[in-house]
Amino acid sequence: MLPDAFDFFTFFSMDHVEYFPSTSYRENFYAGVHHRVLVNFTGTGIAPLNETPYWGSAGRLLGLGLLDTGTRGVYDGNCTHELLHQWGAYLNPTLGLTKGEGHYGRMGSVDSLLGGTHWSVSSNAAFLTDCEFERPEASPLDKYLMGLILGSSVPLHYSSTNANCYNFVSTTRQ
Repeated sequence: MLPDAFDFFTFFSMDHVEYFPSTSYRENFYAGVHHRVLVNFTGTGIAPLNETPYWGSAGRLLGLGLLDTGTRGVYDGNCTHELLHQWGAYLNPTLGLTKGEGHYGRMGSVDSLLGGTHWSVSSNAAFLTDCEFERPEASPLDKYLMGLILGSSVPLHYSSTNANCYNFVSTTRQ
């Protein structure tokens, strides 16, 4: 038995991270999975939840991570990605940044480990997207949703209906 002194536990698979039976409704061979145990906040699109008694916690444990074997799952970006699922990418889909299912879409400028795209403004006021850019840390929006920074520290985010990893003009300012 582990002490109730941790916010998160991360487990490492000996084989692969899969849902059983293999014919389940979900895709298989995940690089990682996050399971929320306690959600004691609102405003991020995630409903409050308390499974702490089920996991033997008196209210400290927030979530569990499971990483796939080898380099497929065990690397810092994937571990942080799964941890960020505790808070991020469940915002209202009408913002155009996410569909509300846990990842930011390529049509938005969030630029997070949970998805999105890196945008910059060109000299002619068009946005340039870099779909190959990989953020090495949590984005300002992620940090805000985690409660680490104030909303005033989060830059404006944009979304578009035609973001295709090349120059385009934004159609929506969020």
